Formats: sequence, structure tokens, C-alpha cells
Amino acid sequence: MNLRRSKFLTIILLLFLQTSCQKKIEFPASLMEMNNPEYLIKNSGPWKVNKQDHIIVYYSPTLDSGIDSLVALHKSHVDNIINIIGMSSAKLDSMPKINVWIFANDEEKYKKTQLHGIHAIGDYGSVYYPAEHSKSAHEYGHILASYNWGWMWNKEFSSVIDEAFAYYVDEGRGFDFSYIERTKDILSNDSYSISNILAGKKPFDLFANIGQKQEIACATFIKYMIEKYGVNKFGQLWRELNKNGRDAFKNTYGKTLEELESEFYSYLGIKI
Repeated sequence: MNLRRSKFLTIILLLFLQTSCQKKIEFPASLMEMNNPEYLIKNSGPWKVNKQDHIIVYYSPTLDSGIDSLVALHKSHVDNIINIIGMSSAKLDSMPKINVWIFANDEEKYKKTQLHGIHAIGDYGSVYYPAEHSKSAHEYGHILASYNWGWMWNKEFSSVIDEAFAYYVDEGRGFDFSYIERTKDILSNDSYSISNILAGKKPFDLFANIGQKQEIACATFIKYMIEKYGVNKFGQLWRELNKNGRDAFKNTYGKTLEELESEFYSYLGIKI
């Protein structure tokens, strides 16, 4: 058996053992019920509360000693995205505060929400974080983009636009490397092109986190469009995509998606 196949089978075996050994949790309510702010306050406490300009932070009392730095970090995520979007004063004044739930650790978060890692639920205006993942601004990207431009209903572009915007605002926060340099490396494999991602073509890239590499490439594409044409144009594109699909690129930028992608490759210095 070759080394690569042996390594692959070992990973599968470890994942199977980890899954089979985990004790099944009997949750007291459905996932959506348990993530409802009213349910969390009533049934999943105790909580301490810290109110800021645009966020209300509910946190585990075990985080008391370091809460000031945690709150400052989350506040900076929101302020940075508001600055990127260029949200108007009127929009900010009418914006409901975002509920921020910070759990002591991922295990506690799973027990109280049924979900690991970080997530957001727009219907509840809430983001949910285990304390150790607070560096990421990702979920705030979803909440604030949808508030400013509306929900991205067009499923064809949810990855290239909606999810990618959440990755874009995480550069230098959840991800501490240059997206442009990383994307140059990613796109050296042309199966990661924006066109292929939209076509649903999955690259062959053994042991790679394919989804993350695709999103970073798309996030860099968004970064390019926002920095070259402005965030207002991007907001127009976001809204147009729900109505007109691919024609939204031509309607917004006067260029097709393929032309913008070609322009993006030239910017990166990649020949196609």
C-alpha cells in the first residue's frame, strides 16, 4: 500500500472512531428554538451582558476576566465592515443591534446551540461564537451585508458573492495572510477559476480544503471589484443578482462576468 493511500485510510479511521465514540446529546428543543435569543436568555444562561453602539454581547460568566478585550475585538469587526460598506448614518441609526453570543468554548456552544464553530442566523439578528474563535469577522459579514443590501436569494451566486463577501471582511482577522498572494497560488490550478466554481466543477486537489480555497479566490475577486469600482457598485450588483442573475454584471459594470474575471486575472498577473 502506498504512503498516500495509507495516510488517507488512517484519517478515515480516526474520523470514524471519533464519531462513534462521541456521546450522543439529547437536545431539549429544535436547533432553531435553541438559537432563538428568547430561548437562550431563558434556558441557556446564566449570561452577562455588555452593550455597545451596534452590538449587545451576551457572554459566559467564565469569560469575565478577559471580556473587555473580547468585546473590543467584536466591536472592531462590526466597525470595520460598516466602514467597508460605507453605511449611511440613517441606515446605522435604524439598524437593530446585533446579538452576539460568546460561549466559554466550542463544547459549551454545541450543547447550547447544536452547532460547532461560528455561525449566524439572520432571522434572529445574531452571531454565535466560542470564545476561542473570536478573531473571525466572517459571520458579521453575512449579517451586515444582508441588512444593507438585502438577502442574497440567488443560489447560483451565494458562494461567489454572499459567502465570499464574508470571507473578504475576514482578511487580516480570521485569516492572517494576504489574500492576493494566496489567490495567485490557488489560481495556478485553473480548476479553481471563478467560472468553474460557478459551474459547480470540483477541483481535484487531494487533502486540500477545497471549499476554503474556492472562497478565498472568490473573496479576492470581490476585493478587486470593490477596490477598483467602489462598494456602491458592488451593492448594486448584489441587489441586481437577485433580479437578473448573470445579466447583473453587465447591467452594473458594463462588462460580463467573463470579462471581469479576465480583468481580474490580468490584475493578478496570471495568464489564462
